Amino acid sequence: MSPPTFDILNIQVWKVKMSMFLKALGIHVYLATIKDSYINDSKYIEANAKALHVLKSTLNNDYLSRVSNIDSAFVAWNIITSLGEKDLYYTGSDSDVGSDTSNVCYMVQGDNPLEVTSESEDEDVNMSYDELNTFCQLLLEKYDMIKKDNKNLKKKFDCMHVENDAFRNKIACLEKK
Repeated sequence: MSPPTFDILNIQVWKVKMSMFLKALGIHVYLATIKDSYINDSKYIEANAKALHVLKSTLNNDYLSRVSNIDSAFVAWNIITSLGEKDLYYTGSDSDVGSDTSNVCYMVQGDNPLEVTSESEDEDVNMSYDELNTFCQLLLEKYDMIKKDNKNLKKKFDCMHVENDAFRNKIACLEKK
């Protein structure tokens, strides 16, 4: 089982897959990327190191150079996920990934932070990596369907706009007569 390769052109998919991969390594490994308090807590040093190693191992040399001196998985995650927005001027998200200064970072759900309550920190992940991967694939298929539907609706709207303009021109011609 290897982590997903960082793909700047498809960062939303990478974020989902990486989140699942980190959860499969253990809940504390995953939490090290969304809670900034993990770097300062000695009992989570190993979880932070694992998460940081996995994140850095998915990057090419160019992107790795941007986080090579970072010791916090939380900080590295925020830098990496903000790369997509800065490098591509990504317009598909309303989130401000990477600029969050609270102790929760935005991972998969756009504007909704994945907040983890203290009760869940000691829980084990109940899904295997394969189950999470299957769920992710289904989620991405639904996303693609919605995206395709959205494109079709935009085309219909554009056609209606053109038809509306043509109709207005006909009315204007009739009014002139």
